[in-house]
Amino acid sequence: MKKNETSIPDISVKIERIMDGEGGTKAYASLTLANAFAVHGIRIAETDKGLRARMPFRSYKAGEDTKYQDVFHAVTTEAHNALEKKVLDAYSQALEQSMNGDGHKDENESEPELDDDEPAPAMSQQM
Repeated sequence: MKKNETSIPDISVKIERIMDGEGGTKAYASLTLANAFAVHGIRIAETDKGLRARMPFRSYKAGEDTKYQDVFHAVTTEAHNALEKKVLDAYSQALEQSMNGDGHKDENESEPELDDDEPAPAMSQQM
């Protein structure tokens, strides 16, 4: 591998929940890198530039200003683009799977019954 060449590890994305309503946040996702690291709290948001994957962040006060610092972020543009594409592709796939052809949930679809302590299943996509 050349010095400036970046190797993108395998990325697996789960859409944890799709939001109802008119707000800017459309869904929340988690991802796994190289089957070794997990990142939770990725927000899929509608912006003036279209849908974007927003990495988790912390906010803090610096005097009168509120500052934001990413908890996780890609180091290169190539890695950022690969992560965002995987997240947005998984979101599109989750939307398609949750809707039938006319954009409404199929009335004949039933939700699987879960034990009280069992988490709801999530959609995923692998790279």
